[in-house]
Amino acid sequence: MENNYVKRKKLKFPIRILLLLIVLVIFGVGLKFIIEGVNRNKNNKTIYSYNINQNVNYKVNLYKNNIYETNYLDMNQIYLSNVVKGIDTTFNYEYQNTKNIPIIYEYGIVAKVVGEYILPEEKDKSKLWNKEFVLLPTVSKETNENLIKINENINIDYGKFDEVINDLKKQISLPITAYLSVDFTVKVKGYIDYRVTEDIQVINLKMPLQQQAFKIKNTFEPEVIKDVKELTKKELDDLFKREVIGFILLAISFSIMFVFYKDIFNIRRNNYYNQALNRILKEYGDIIIEINDEIKKDDLQVIEVKTFNEMLDLEDELKVPILFYEIIRDKMGEFVINHNNLLYRYTLKNK
Repeated sequence: MENNYVKRKKLKFPIRILLLLIVLVIFGVGLKFIIEGVNRNKNNKTIYSYNINQNVNYKVNLYKNNIYETNYLDMNQIYLSNVVKGIDTTFNYEYQNTKNIPIIYEYGIVAKVVGEYILPEEKDKSKLWNKEFVLLPTVSKETNENLIKINENINIDYGKFDEVINDLKKQISLPITAYLSVDFTVKVKGYIDYRVTEDIQVINLKMPLQQQAFKIKNTFEPEVIKDVKELTKKELDDLFKREVIGFILLAISFSIMFVFYKDIFNIRRNNYYNQALNRILKEYGDIIIEINDEIKKDDLQVIEVKTFNEMLDLEDELKVPILFYEIIRDKMGEFVINHNNLLYRYTLKNK
């Protein structure tokens, strides 16, 4: 009797062990990745902390005039540009950390004159021209102390920068607006264990040019408190990615186990076929040989045997062992005796 069933071989013991090991390895790696990812923030300890306090003070010096009785004006006032002689400015910066570590720091002051213009088809101003002026060349220093103090005094010649824009207007003949931006920049780089920590702070002063009256605006963070963690942001991101990969690996391991669970542990269905097969193999296992490959029947005459007892009679008469091959796991198998180009076959099916 020929059949069109899809044949499925029983997995050999080494294959089952290898498949189980693969599942366990994938599960173990995935679980490890998940644990590392979940605990990434909990285990990210602070190894270094620092505080920064900074501010800026200035007074606006005046030419002799009939408007003001004093020679200067204090901060946060409105100033008449034609009587402003210069702006005496003091930048204050203090950096304090929790450990004495090697530190390299540098600072400088740069002024930038920016000219802006509004095109007819646009509503907002666009940068047309700019020029930088170094008021304080970069100063570089090193220290092992846990405290850095910087106090820099500089005079901002407002009239000089106002004249720069005045000259520009004469050359381009456009109704531009302009402003002066002064940046006091401090860069600190510290070395702790295998890590390099960096911090950049900028105190900015901004004031319009070519106006009869103006105010000075300042932008900076008066106080900065930062903790340097054992793990960087990139390392935390990598651990998050590992956590995602971990869940994927767990899903893969569960999928493999779900598909091959019965094959790995050789678990069979509790049905008529398996009950009958187990009984036969238990009672007559000494005369039955289980084979993994089906016997080729091309040159043999196949004789169908109705009952297994007839196969027992043939085995006793011919003294030839009974061969068993499972065609479909848990559903169909065949017991055969091959003798003189005759193939006696009893097919066991599920009911």
